[in-house]
Amino acid sequence: MSSKSSFSLHPKDPSKAFLFFLLFRQEKKFIEDLENYIKNNEVNADFWYFSKIDQTTDKIYIPYYNKKNNRQDKFYPDFIFWIRKDNDYYIIFVDPKSTSFTDYEYKVDGYSRIFEENEKIKGFHKDQLNIYVHLLLYTDDKNRLSERYKKYWYDDPKSTFDIINKSNN
Repeated sequence: MSSKSSFSLHPKDPSKAFLFFLLFRQEKKFIEDLENYIKNNEVNADFWYFSKIDQTTDKIYIPYYNKKNNRQDKFYPDFIFWIRKDNDYYIIFVDPKSTSFTDYEYKVDGYSRIFEENEKIKGFHKDQLNIYVHLLLYTDDKNRLSERYKKYWYDDPKSTFDIINKSNN
């Protein structure tokens, strides 16, 4: 059962309203946690942007093989962050989910085939920028997950920004 509610996220300058959209319960919790985090913590980045991905209008997705339906499919994570720190640029897909969704494994595998090599994030280079693409699945309690996929799951929005502070992307 999923319930929707309206929610608006504002940056530190409330005169610049960020987004207005409908959210499912898990998405709303992520946004509330994120808003509380950025109110109380400094983000150590040159700049960062954030938006909700709308699969009806946005062409941003991760292709994956859906074994249940025996076909290629498109994974539309709910949110995307663009964060720049020095010459490093991070694209971070965030998808709040219940851990009971078993499709997440196929989606993570699709992400991994494109953006990881030897279980590490691949670096892409363009115009003197190092570009890294991450996937974070957000849930209430990541400890309920299998070890194999646990590294993709987070239960604290701080994890989104911790990525930019790690030295070995």
